[in-house]
Amino acid sequence: MKSFQAYPQYNVIPKSLTVAKRLAQCLNPALPAGVHGKTLDVYAYILETIGPDQLADDITLYSYGLFPFLQHASLSVKPQLLDIYEKYYLPLKDRLKPCLKSFMIGLLPGLDEEGSEFFDRVLGIMDNLRKAVDETFFFQCMWLILITSSQHRGPALHYLGRRMPHLTNTEDVAFVLGDDAGLMVRAFSATVGDSQLLVQRAMLDLMVVHFPVSNGLIEQNDLIVLVKAAVGVVLRKDMSLNRRLYAWLLGPQEGKKKVFDGPAKTALITGLKSILLSEGEELQESQKPYRVFVSLLDEWDIGYPVIQAVFLDALLSLKRHVDAGHHGAELLQTATMWIDMTDPYLIWKKMSEAINENFPAENGQEPYALNLVIFFLNSFKLNDEEMQHMHMPMFLLFLLTKIQ
Repeated sequence: MKSFQAYPQYNVIPKSLTVAKRLAQCLNPALPAGVHGKTLDVYAYILETIGPDQLADDITLYSYGLFPFLQHASLSVKPQLLDIYEKYYLPLKDRLKPCLKSFMIGLLPGLDEEGSEFFDRVLGIMDNLRKAVDETFFFQCMWLILITSSQHRGPALHYLGRRMPHLTNTEDVAFVLGDDAGLMVRAFSATVGDSQLLVQRAMLDLMVVHFPVSNGLIEQNDLIVLVKAAVGVVLRKDMSLNRRLYAWLLGPQEGKKKVFDGPAKTALITGLKSILLSEGEELQESQKPYRVFVSLLDEWDIGYPVIQAVFLDALLSLKRHVDAGHHGAELLQTATMWIDMTDPYLIWKKMSEAINENFPAENGQEPYALNLVIFFLNSFKLNDEEMQHMHMPMFLLFLLTKIQ
């Protein structure tokens, strides 16, 4: 500090790269708070000396040490650091864009614990940062953080839960998302699949309140990606997650039972079919759709229409995996739980539809229906009394009629 103060007439820092490196090293978390405080004093003096224009040119040099420091800073030096952000960085406005994502990542640890001493101040800096740059660009950086930095998803959702605008029309969407709505959808998809339950819960809350399916503002292809990712939360068997997911899919109840229909139903069916058609050989991936079916059937209003739409695809996918020798015994064990929970009427109705459409197979068509029925009978123990005494005899009578 004394070396710089000895030449106040100069507003440039000689060997700035070396100076910036040494200052960053002095903010090592292993060093005592007193060293950190003195280092921040030097930063403040340098930034005051060089002025905003030179800081804009050298922003990567000095930010290299300052941005990552907030999460390691002790309570005694955090006010100094936040003062530097407010006094020297926020006035740069648009010139912050090259380092905006890094700046936001540096600030987000301050929003990790709601109600903490500096939470409101960091929240205010984030608000001012959003206003200082283009808001669309700010939100795009937030989506990139959600995609690439799992450890910052929790505090990012604390911010979005308070500041995400309500989207009611396409103009709102364009304001928040710009020309790339898919970036936000990928961010939501990555976050709703996070390993932390609290992060998943916060993400679903954000989707329910600020981005409901019922507003029709999500393009169908993007909606399929998002629903496909969101439905995976049912595998955690957590009622708080399931309740939020079903609220998002069904939309506002408005005092009466909601019929599961429209874009959410179409997207969920398409997404599940795409999972079934995947050629992955990993057991966990192969089991996933059947485990999802089991969980969805707990919410009959959603599970029944979805299972009805994908039943034959699911059975064909199961047969394909078993025939190929991909964990056949384990897959059948998981699928048995699904079949046991499925309404026998639905099962034999779909079997009858397959036979009606594909038996005898027309020229050029694969004769899959009868093979599928044989696979089903050989793979599952059909001990249900209703199935044995009513559905199967009726199906056999129908099959005999087709043969005649």
